[in-house]
Amino acid sequence: MTRVRNLLLGAVSALAIAALPINLTSVLTGDLGPAAAYAKGGGNGGGNGGGNGGGNGHGGGNGKAGAAEHGKSADARGHTKSSSPGGKSVSRSVGNMFGSVFGTERSRVKNATASTSATRAKTVGSHNKAALPATVPLPDVKPKNFHAKLAGLNSLKRNYHAYLNSQSPRMAAISAFVTASANLDLAQEDAAKAAAALAEAQASFAAAVEMAALTPYDDAVGVYDNATVESLTARLADLNAATVAPEDLAAWEAEVSAVEALLDSAEADAVTSAETSLDEAELAAAAAEVGTDDEALKAALLDATNENRVSEYGDDYVDDEMMDWAKDLLGVGDAYGKIDEVRESMAASE
Repeated sequence: MTRVRNLLLGAVSALAIAALPINLTSVLTGDLGPAAAYAKGGGNGGGNGGGNGGGNGHGGGNGKAGAAEHGKSADARGHTKSSSPGGKSVSRSVGNMFGSVFGTERSRVKNATASTSATRAKTVGSHNKAALPATVPLPDVKPKNFHAKLAGLNSLKRNYHAYLNSQSPRMAAISAFVTASANLDLAQEDAAKAAAALAEAQASFAAAVEMAALTPYDDAVGVYDNATVESLTARLADLNAATVAPEDLAAWEAEVSAVEALLDSAEADAVTSAETSLDEAELAAAAAEVGTDDEALKAALLDATNENRVSEYGDDYVDDEMMDWAKDLLGVGDAYGKIDEVRESMAASE
């Protein structure tokens, strides 16, 4: 910066010198007085007009004045024509000086700036490189959409007949799940029917007990309210175990006969039969649950899907979203789907 400042001061000094009103001839002779061209009131005539005035003037006043005026005019023309090249030379020299100075300095500053920028860029780049971890984990590659992720599982949308008749190994586990689920539905329907039949038989038995209008010999309260086969069986056992006073013997015998008649009635037999049917239906429904839970469905989906999907995702391929989709499609729970269609087909063929 000191060098630049010195160069600038030198250039400015050169400009100042060039701008001063100094006669170059005076400079050469050692006279630093002001140039005649800048004098007021005809002073320029004294320099160039003297010779001309002496030859052309007639009379002292006119000659002097004419010489002065003529000299001023000639000097003006001479100054304009002769000093112009000199001015150009000085200006060009000063310009060259400034161009050289500033050009050289601009080149040096430009090179220094470029070097500094390159160094800074290199430094920043190295810092950035050092700031990065050795290994950057890449995000998991996922299919564009859910249906792309399903891949081969999209075939589960086929007609329900495929679940009953398909010979494809990849469909075997899904077909088994659907069939087992359909059988479970049928078993649960049978159990529900058995429970309804039992309730109806019990209601009929209770009506029969009410019509019998049984009177407890010992004035027991509420023993025949909402009577069932079980409650009457328990009452008969109590009667047979009771110690009856002679005066109560007739009433006891009448009650025992009525209870035994009710327990031997068709209504009681219907209740017993309905209870047996319900027990069997509930056992069948419990057995039918095997192979119909979420674990079985997930395993079936994994068997039916593309191997590359399983290789890519592992067991996590069948996630909650896919399980919900499969349940809705197949008809697990309250949804209506392939399981319901297969169940209806199986029920119709029985």
